[in-house]
Amino acid sequence: MKIVKFVFPPLDNNVYVVFDKGEGVVIDIALGSEAVASFAKKHNIQILYLINTHAHIDHTAHNSKLKNLLNVRIALHKNDYPLLKEFFRTKYDFIHEELEFAEPDILFDDGYVFKFGEVEMKVIHTPGHTPGSVCLYVEKEKVLFSGDTLFANTYGRTDFPYSSEEEMIKSLKKLSMLPGDVKVYPGHYKETKIGYETWLKEL
Repeated sequence: MKIVKFVFPPLDNNVYVVFDKGEGVVIDIALGSEAVASFAKKHNIQILYLINTHAHIDHTAHNSKLKNLLNVRIALHKNDYPLLKEFFRTKYDFIHEELEFAEPDILFDDGYVFKFGEVEMKVIHTPGHTPGSVCLYVEKEKVLFSGDTLFANTYGRTDFPYSSEEEMIKSLKKLSMLPGDVKVYPGHYKETKIGYETWLKEL
């Protein structure tokens, strides 16, 4: 399994292309869909799914564009579907283009498994930042894509009206049970490992 990270200003979230044996997924497309599609085509990667770890616009802005470019299936946790529709009805001063809403093809729940190549990527529902926030775990590779749930030395915001500090703490406790050598690829900032985040054990 290979992982390639893109970061596109001004949203600056981490966009991941994860692939194995010519098949792959994109995790959290904000802007930059053309560059991601170009990379996939250049390397002959068939992108099967575009997975949103949550509905925030800095993780979903180019859902429709990437779907049109690569004919991918968009996947989102069912609890974030209402938020996704709300966010695409909102205007953003920092995005200088018209955003087009795309209906998700898959509204998944906890435990859903995405398969590509020889990879099995399992959904771990981690509400708190949003009701439908998820992490994506590849147990065989000891890799976790944590969205905006877990960052190096901290965690995602819980001060939005739809967020929950209580749910976030429960989610982080769940992640603390993973093996310490699991590498974490977050939605923003640098990578870390579960074992480095010793503060998780104190929650």
